[in-house]
Amino acid sequence: MALISDAAVPRREPILAQLVRSREDLILNGWTDRRIAAAVRAGALFHIRRGWYMDADERSGLWPEEQHRAHVIAVARDGRGGAVASHTSAAVLWRLPLYRIRCARVHLTTGSARRISSAPDVMRHSTPIDAEDVVDIEGIRCTSLARTRPASPDLGERSGCRSLVVTEDRWSSSCARA
Repeated sequence: MALISDAAVPRREPILAQLVRSREDLILNGWTDRRIAAAVRAGALFHIRRGWYMDADERSGLWPEEQHRAHVIAVARDGRGGAVASHTSAAVLWRLPLYRIRCARVHLTTGSARRISSAPDVMRHSTPIDAEDVVDIEGIRCTSLARTRPASPDLGERSGCRSLVVTEDRWSSSCARA
């Protein structure tokens, strides 16, 4: 007999990174390609991007920023090279609110001028980025909070005035705690 019942143990919310699952992970856990496709068609499994999925019910309970963060996680896990999450994608990693900003694509920045290509769900930027402007958040390289700041070119150019005020207020609060 257990000394502590399951009811007495507080339940923790699943970590978002654990909810983002690769096709390979699903296959290793007994899924088939046919079952994956059927689950996507039935609306039980959400297709984030090629080869990446998450439970549709779990996703529907997330704020838009968290939904975009799941997309950033999938892209980062697929990533190769030195690109870092930037713009709105870095903002969601920093957990900044993105008031009235629609995040359809993950933004990545690389400092190299060599050929970079985007995908339908990824926008790549080529611009110099200093080493001190790159940090690691939960295993994902992204721009520093200062570089991601709403008034910075990375985020500010993508936002409207009202969204900048809300995000700037949250950014100021984050800096005060850091």
